[in-house]
Amino acid sequence: MERSYQRSMIHNQIHRLHGTFGPSQCLPIQMPISYRSTSIAVVLFFVAMWAVPESLTMRPRPTSGYLGQDVVTFDPCMMWEQIDWQVRLATLVWFGTALAMFIRGLRNRTVPRAVALVSLLALVPVVHHDLWRMNLCESRVGVGMHVACVAAVLLMTLQHLVGRKTDPELA
Repeated sequence: MERSYQRSMIHNQIHRLHGTFGPSQCLPIQMPISYRSTSIAVVLFFVAMWAVPESLTMRPRPTSGYLGQDVVTFDPCMMWEQIDWQVRLATLVWFGTALAMFIRGLRNRTVPRAVALVSLLALVPVVHHDLWRMNLCESRVGVGMHVACVAAVLLMTLQHLVGRKTDPELA
């Protein structure tokens, strides 16, 4: 009898709060954006980056030469560079975790928070390494597309990191 009385009191208090503040002013418990929509957004940004021609995204290549001679071109954006092992490892880790988040997101499921955290930590050196190419080689359109793609990946990662748990296995 005591429990039913407590339940009814709690039920009445909840109804009073909804009546006072209204249901629209209560904080939402679930994320309004589904995991599927952020995964699809990431795919669309990646497809858009590959679909746009290079002439729109890259700066003109610098040329140098003398009059009457062949023009010599040097393109620092296409030269071979030595990539640090930390960046290579971070790229592999990020790719694996991002692929897991993408596949689980298409199924509208979340990944464990540790996977999202590792992906976020691995994304930092990958983006930092790519900054020199963005500054020297890409046009404003290319930089904008690159930033939008990184923002979509970051949104997907943060959503998996702080989002709701929809999978009963992970609860």
